[in-house]
Amino acid sequence: MKRVIGMAWLVLGVIAISQAAAQEIAGQPRGKAITDDAYTFVVLGDSRTPGGRYATVQVPTVSPVFEKQIQLINRLSPDLVVDTGDLIWGHCDPDMTTREWDAFDAAIDGFNAPFYMVVGNHDIWDGPSRETYIRRYGPEYYSFDHKGAHFIVLSTEVAGHSPRIAGAQLEWLERDLAAAAARTPKYVFLHQPLWAYGGKTPGFVERRRDDAAHDSWMQSVHPLLKKYGVHVVFGGHWHMYLAQVIDGIRYVTTGGGGAEMDGPNSLAWRGRFYHFLIVTVRHGQTHIGVATMDGIGPGDWITPATWRTAGKFVEELVPSRIKIDHGTNALPREITCRATNPFAETVTGELQFATPLGSPWSIAPRRLVLSIAPGETQTHTLSIAYDGDPKEEDAEQWQARCIASLKVGQKVLWHERESRLQVDR
Repeated sequence: MKRVIGMAWLVLGVIAISQAAAQEIAGQPRGKAITDDAYTFVVLGDSRTPGGRYATVQVPTVSPVFEKQIQLINRLSPDLVVDTGDLIWGHCDPDMTTREWDAFDAAIDGFNAPFYMVVGNHDIWDGPSRETYIRRYGPEYYSFDHKGAHFIVLSTEVAGHSPRIAGAQLEWLERDLAAAAARTPKYVFLHQPLWAYGGKTPGFVERRRDDAAHDSWMQSVHPLLKKYGVHVVFGGHWHMYLAQVIDGIRYVTTGGGGAEMDGPNSLAWRGRFYHFLIVTVRHGQTHIGVATMDGIGPGDWITPATWRTAGKFVEELVPSRIKIDHGTNALPREITCRATNPFAETVTGELQFATPLGSPWSIAPRRLVLSIAPGETQTHTLSIAYDGDPKEEDAEQWQARCIASLKVGQKVLWHERESRLQVDR
């Protein structure tokens, strides 16, 4: 008994002595505590099967990338999942359309979290396809709430017109935003990134130009979103990732859910890679992570600025024009490859030059191996010649080609990108 009492007094003494440090002994976190109001949701887009898969076998299939992403997303246990449209290939007869939707339904049954759909141009393309979609899945535009946040789903697909949010849908949007004015954050989802369709928009990256669609968005929709404090707008349609901020609203294009990535010439630094977004909301703040097959990148990974930077670098480095001296009707004997690395990591890779068999063109060296440090400028000289009159019309069929494969650090800048050396006559 004495032993027990003595131990009790010892424990009380330790507690009295270390009372000031009690919280540290209890294992308090060094950072900010995570509150139970935090939640996550996933956004992906263009999860349809890649183009051409139905060309020979008329059997609906689901993109293997999308199937893999379903498995990865389930491991994250998000509160919900939103797909920004182009869910099937579509543009086919009613029987095939029904079978495509059946295959899609079987795939999304694999999600553990609630799944919300946005309609895309591959999902609705005429009257019958619209009727089929509404009969199976309900209205094209709608909204819902989750843990104090407000989610709005819109439809950009308007029969007989360029994509836009107008008429009854625009009126509904304003009423819905007004009714949810007190809710925060607010998120909007749609398929086509109308804000980036105009040549004068900060986000225009020369993917598509439709000034009517762009102007309609910026004049009618964007002011409403700004007025009611929308935090993020998510779109798809372009098979890439791109993020930007316009008037304090974050606009994100995510189209890496399974459709084709523009063939083998995928550009990681231009956002062309398979991915989905992990959105975490904590203390009212929205944090976006870009999940790829290799890891998770920041939400501002690809912006219009990085898009243009990558494009300008490649255009400067890779020769594309050969100018004839019109006074002598002669080709220059040399052309140069010159560029300054604008990135924070080393650019590595190679340029290969090839000509068709029997071509009168010659170029040397045939291969340049590159390693360009950040901020470094490199110039490489190539010797060229043409055995004949370079102004002849048939000279073009013998043009030399440049095949570029480049990386920035470990990220692919350009993979086997092929371009022809054009002759300026």
